[in-house]
Amino acid sequence: MSAFHYILSSLPFLSGPKMPPPLADSELLDLCGRFLNPRDYELVASSNLSPLETTVGGMAGEYRLWESSLCSELEKLRLVKRGLNADSAKHKTDSAGGTHQIAVEAMEISSPLEAELFLVNQRWLKADELSWGHYFDLEALCAYRLKLLLLERRALFNKEKGSTAYQNIYTRVLEASGEMK
Repeated sequence: MSAFHYILSSLPFLSGPKMPPPLADSELLDLCGRFLNPRDYELVASSNLSPLETTVGGMAGEYRLWESSLCSELEKLRLVKRGLNADSAKHKTDSAGGTHQIAVEAMEISSPLEAELFLVNQRWLKADELSWGHYFDLEALCAYRLKLLLLERRALFNKEKGSTAYQNIYTRVLEASGEMK
C-alpha cells in the first residue's frame, strides 16, 4: 500500500481530458517499475486503451470490456451508415454501460476530429467512474495510466494534418470512381 501512496502522491494531478500530458507514459511505467512488485507492475502495464488484448481483472478489466463494447457499437453503426448489415461486424460484444448511446452521439458529429474528442471525453468519464473510491491503491494507479494514455492520444490530434489526410483520401476516392480527371 505504501508504494501506491508514494507513487500516486508524487504524480501530477490530471485535471481533465483537455490538458496536455504532464508526463510520458514511459515515465509513469519507469516509476512503477522501481517501486511496485512485479505482479502489480504487470497489472498497471496491462492497463491500456486496447479493447482487443486479454482481459485482466479489476478496474482495468472492467474498462477493457466497456471499451470493447464501445468499439463494437461504433463498428455496427459505421456498417449501417455504409448500407451494410450490422450483423457482419467483426467484433461482437454485448452492449455495456451506455456504449450504444455514446456511439450514436459520436456518429452524429460531422467533424471526425470533434467526434474523436467527444470519444476521448467519454472514455475519461468511464475511467473516472470506475476509479471512484480508489485513491491510493492499484485501481487508482491503473485509472491514472488510462487517463494519461487518453491525454497522449488527444495530444496526437492535429487538425491541419487530419484535414490534409482527409482531402488526400477524398481525392483518391474521386479519382478511383472516375468523377475527377
